[in-house]
Amino acid sequence: WGWASAGNIMIKTTELLKNRFPTYEFEVWLVAGADHASRHELYSFNSLVVCVGRPGETQILLNQMKNDNIHTDTTDGVLSVNNTFILATEEAEDVSSTQVRQMIKKSNWLAMRGAVPITVVDSIQSIGVAVFE
Repeated sequence: WGWASAGNIMIKTTELLKNRFPTYEFEVWLVAGADHASRHELYSFNSLVVCVGRPGETQILLNQMKNDNIHTDTTDGVLSVNNTFILATEEAEDVSSTQVRQMIKKSNWLAMRGAVPITVVDSIQSIGVAVFE
């Protein structure tokens, strides 16, 4: 869609889903790395966010939330803030979303297979690159 704005992408995704499947209701969640969530304090908004722990960034985010007096509930490695901000505390591989978007744009599926799970690559290929432009 030409934007690097997660908020705009969430809006456009919701519109796309509602137009394609008008009889269904959708709840779209933002997925962000711990570095992005920390930088933009995503835990302090009433938005639906799934946050993925990233090497070296998860602890920074947790410290920031503690310093901001954010009350959290933790169960089985998943931290929750009011059930709207969910943090998977186990750190994922260090993958750049910018690089993944570039791989999608270039249809570089082989490189993507080394960066994200194969099921993600297969799903994106089945949807088609045009959806991500």
